[in-house]
Amino acid sequence: SNYSAHAQDTTFATQLLYRLRDGSQNAGRALEWLEGELEKTGSDAEEIIISEHQTLSSGNVTTGNIIRGLRLINDVDWTVWFEGVSRIDTLLREKTDFADLDFFSRDQYRTAIEQLARRSELSEYRVAEKAIELAGHTPGVTDASGVPETADPDVHTDVGFFLVGPRRQELEKAIGYRPPFYVTFKRAFASAGWMGIVGPVFLLTALLLVLSGRALANLGLSVESITLMLALFAVPASEGALAFFNTVVALFLKPTRLVGYDYNKHGIPAEARTLVVVPSLIGSRDDVEENIRNIEVHHLANTAEEI
Repeated sequence: SNYSAHAQDTTFATQLLYRLRDGSQNAGRALEWLEGELEKTGSDAEEIIISEHQTLSSGNVTTGNIIRGLRLINDVDWTVWFEGVSRIDTLLREKTDFADLDFFSRDQYRTAIEQLARRSELSEYRVAEKAIELAGHTPGVTDASGVPETADPDVHTDVGFFLVGPRRQELEKAIGYRPPFYVTFKRAFASAGWMGIVGPVFLLTALLLVLSGRALANLGLSVESITLMLALFAVPASEGALAFFNTVVALFLKPTRLVGYDYNKHGIPAEARTLVVVPSLIGSRDDVEENIRNIEVHHLANTAEEI
């Protein structure tokens, strides 16, 4: 019949058997037909029910394993795992104070090494080695602070100066780095100094004044009137040009994050001893007393000996 193919589907047959057995007495003929179709395929009702239960149980086990696997993936701190297997991280920890940095600073170093290696002929590991060599960390025996015993402490430089600091171009030259166009343009703009700000703002202001002058001339005003109005418009035009320039610069020039150290585990060491400056406004004698009281509270609440 047209329904014989459906009877060969074990899932369909199992569900139909459940419904026919729990159905009315009129379902007996349909049940006989279904059992007959199953016998033609060499099976019976009990066999397909057991097979379907096994399939469902196997699916439940698989689904449970997938969910447990996803939970395990979510529970694992992959940053710790990555830093544990990375050869570059191991090299930097052995030769520099890389382990004392906070996570964002360490990631900043890794990103810089990746960018430098991508535009040079050296591998990331070799770029890291070159940065260490330039910083005075010649590969070899080092003391507890990470400085080689044969290195001159007076010329020792932190490796961050070459990766994310002002001496990065020395490292780029040493590894044959080819900077992309936008990096070259950004550096040229930064090297222009104050002219890099005054020049664009002046040109934008002049453009606004020229457009305004033409618009006023089309209205038939005299030269004296146009000159006076442009003189009055010069200040707001320069303010608008400066605001537009700042907006464009903020879109393309991202701020550079300062390298930081993580002293949460072992506290601030003696060589990093520092102080905290609390700015305040003094408008009366009461302000002085309040500021002194706040300073005393901060001092008593401070548990770090090196602050």
